[in-house]
Amino acid sequence: MNGNTFSVQVDKFLKQTGIKLETLTKLTAIKIWTSATVRTPVDTGRARASWNLIRGEDADLTVPPESEFPAPGKHAGTGDKRGKMDTAGSVPAFTVSNNVHYIEYLEEGSSKQAPQGMLKLAIAEAIAEIESVIKATNEQT
Repeated sequence: MNGNTFSVQVDKFLKQTGIKLETLTKLTAIKIWTSATVRTPVDTGRARASWNLIRGEDADLTVPPESEFPAPGKHAGTGDKRGKMDTAGSVPAFTVSNNVHYIEYLEEGSSKQAPQGMLKLAIAEAIAEIESVIKATNEQT
C-alpha cells in the first residue's frame, strides 16, 4: 500500500469505520476457512469436510485430535496443513487446518480440480480483498 505500512493503513481503517480489530480478524479467518473449504476438490468429500477453524488458545495446538489422525496409505504425508493468523495484543489468533493425510498433495496441486491448491489461494484472496477495501476506505478521507 502506498507510502504507509499495512498496519498503519489497517489502524486508520478501523478508526474510520468503527470496526474492532477482533471483528476484522474473525471475519477474515471465516473467509479464509470458507474459501479453502469451497476450493477443496471432492472425490469422497472427506478432505472438504475436514477443514477446521480454531480460535484463541486452541489455535496453537500442534497435535490434531485423535479422531483426525490420518490412516496410513500410499499418499501418507504429515497430514497437516495450517494457515495461522497471528494477531497482536488481546485479539485471539485463528488457525485454519485440515488433517486428512493427503491434504498436502491436494494443496500442492495433485488434483485437476484444484491445480493451484486451496489454502494459499484463500489466504491470498483474503489479503487482496482486505487491502482493496482498506485502500478504498482510506482514499475517501
